[in-house]
Amino acid sequence: MATTKVIPGVLDLNQASSSTGLRMPKGSSAYAAPPTVAEGMMRNEVGQTSNGSASCMQHYNGTDWKNFVNTVARTTCDCSYPSSIANTALYQMETNADNSSTCATSGSYNGTQRGMTYTAGKFGNAATFGGGTDSNASTGSQIYIDNSVWGGNTSTFSVSLWFKGSTTPSETPLIGNGSTIGSTIGFAIYTTANGNLNGSLCSTGSGGPQVFFGNTTNISDNQWHHIAFTFDNSNSGAYVLYLDNQSHASGTTAAFTGNPTPTFDTYIGNRWNRNENGVINGQIDQLRIFANTILTGVGGQVTDLFNEVAC
Repeated sequence: MATTKVIPGVLDLNQASSSTGLRMPKGSSAYAAPPTVAEGMMRNEVGQTSNGSASCMQHYNGTDWKNFVNTVARTTCDCSYPSSIANTALYQMETNADNSSTCATSGSYNGTQRGMTYTAGKFGNAATFGGGTDSNASTGSQIYIDNSVWGGNTSTFSVSLWFKGSTTPSETPLIGNGSTIGSTIGFAIYTTANGNLNGSLCSTGSGGPQVFFGNTTNISDNQWHHIAFTFDNSNSGAYVLYLDNQSHASGTTAAFTGNPTPTFDTYIGNRWNRNENGVINGQIDQLRIFANTILTGVGGQVTDLFNEVAC
């Protein structure tokens, strides 16, 4: 019959309190208990934290101590995430459309809201829109942000957000500051009547150079989707639209004669002129705006944003 050998200092079965359990020896880089290690051993590493705990369980693989659960950084309340990038603005959409207090720009670029509710979302709460096609700009749910958030132009920028929704009116914007039909200067990321994710860019107003992009992937399926967009007019007007950590559409806008610098505010979940002729039937969460910044793509900062962890 197999027997279990208890070695003092390796396994401590002594019950020091009323609770029951197996007590593992403590260790760290400065104190590598147990003194003689062998493959398969475990210890309570006290030199780092994991999931808010002051210690982390490790196992010895014959060469090194490895974490059972790697240290996880909470990122959704960090305005400097991904690393080395300072977000111009972060909208966590917990109870309002204010710029996060963790941003250096806190107190500026707060969203103006009307008729909004904030209900359970991807991370905590999310901005919840009721849909509809009301053409009266004085009614319905809406969020808009003063266009100063772009630092005076939108020649180089990135955005990131999470979206969950169902059926929508035709050309319903998730974020933008120009018409989704390309008749006003600016950009728009929007869903079509079929629930497809599309985008548009326009640089010179009605009848001017404009670009439409997207494909037939349906995102109006009541599931959370991560969306990111980058535009660099200094690089042949290169743009990339990302969906769920994959490139969704990309190209260049070589025909542009200027930057898509709009005079309109930036709208969230509704049309550029603040009319309700197209309001998303769904939620937007964790909106980040990066002025004068191009996110690195899949495998880089876009992937980091896709893998965000709630604070």
